[in-house]
Amino acid sequence: NNNLSGSIPPEVANLSKLETWHFNNNQLSGPFPNESSPLRNLQSLWMFDNYIEGLFPEFIANFTNLTDLRIYGMKLQGPIPKQFSNLINLKYLMLGDLDGANSTIDFIPDSANLSILSLRKCGIVGQFPSTPPTLPNLTYLDLRSNNLSGQLQLLLPYKSSRYLYAGDNDFSGRLPAEFVQPSLALDISYNPFINGLLPNNPTDRKLSLNYIGTAIDTSRAINSENLTLLNCLHMKECNRKYYTS
Repeated sequence: NNNLSGSIPPEVANLSKLETWHFNNNQLSGPFPNESSPLRNLQSLWMFDNYIEGLFPEFIANFTNLTDLRIYGMKLQGPIPKQFSNLINLKYLMLGDLDGANSTIDFIPDSANLSILSLRKCGIVGQFPSTPPTLPNLTYLDLRSNNLSGQLQLLLPYKSSRYLYAGDNDFSGRLPAEFVQPSLALDISYNPFINGLLPNNPTDRKLSLNYIGTAIDTSRAINSENLTLLNCLHMKECNRKYYTS
């Protein structure tokens, strides 16, 4: 946030003891330095909201001490390297806004450390794995605006998260009852092949759910005043932010 401009100097790669790289919210342009492998002590890398372009940097997969990686809001091209599965110490992984070649979701490792996983608009395609990554401490999962498919129940291992955003994909099948709970903010909007029923919600249970653009039947949800409709978060120009009727 220092109004930095120009390209990233290649000399950054010589800072072998560097642990924190936060160049976010500036006006940096050009590519990542071609080779930054000496930065193996790096623990936190924030590189978002700049004008950096080129291929997504594969060498980041060598930074196995990383616990916090945030790269989005730039002009990078996919795919996300599969070698990212080596980053097993990550607690926060936030990637997004990738163009170019598509990615698959097999770069996500089993991890007891990962708490926040955000992959919004990463060009991720294909079937969500029938054996999803084991992420027992996940609290926030954002898969919005990709082309993921498969039965919605494949996301059930993450029902204990506080936030589960899977809108604007190609998921299908019935809405699992386990997802409809006050402790979970759920966005499944713009998955037209998701169906099922919203339960008759007790008056003392407030739910946060965005189901716009699905085939879910809401006729039984008579206590709809307790059903908060999540903001569509700029998807499809939807501006409904309040309660269902």
